[in-house]
Amino acid sequence: MTSKRHLPSRDFAVVPPGKWAWITGIGLAVLMPAIALAGVALSQRSEALLPVLCVTGVLMLAVALFLFACMRRRKVSLEDGMLVVRATLYTLRISAKELDLGGARIMDLREHREYLPMIKSNGFGLPGFWAGHFRSKRFGKQFVLLTDRSRVLLLPQHSGRHILLSLEHPEALLKILKAEQD
Repeated sequence: MTSKRHLPSRDFAVVPPGKWAWITGIGLAVLMPAIALAGVALSQRSEALLPVLCVTGVLMLAVALFLFACMRRRKVSLEDGMLVVRATLYTLRISAKELDLGGARIMDLREHREYLPMIKSNGFGLPGFWAGHFRSKRFGKQFVLLTDRSRVLLLPQHSGRHILLSLEHPEALLKILKAEQD
């Protein structure tokens, strides 16, 4: 019986989201219920307002906690030859062998706008924070975990799809992936 060799898991730090992503999350968590409350307040008598305020306050807190929990779930790791990207509600697991590392590179999305996520097909997007499945203008389907556009690791797949990652040290992941494919 042969034993499968298990390599230790290696984690790669993701750049934290900027202040605008957090401000937008707070704004959504507060603004949406406030608009609903204003509508209820204008249409209801004052004695019916207290229960509505309590329920809305609880819902506002739940939405805010959910948004922040989603934004905190961001991790990139290599586990037994698999690239694992955990991004908000989404997890991508792909074998390193499925990556076309000849086309992999580190780039600035402000210069290479054709790779920017444009259409959200199943993802989570706030200004300065994108996670999940998107489509780009020119290159089709992508899985992204983007928090900073200035240094993005582009990992093309043999299938034609792309993975875009905002890592603190993208060259470290790229170097290890290339070493594992050799």
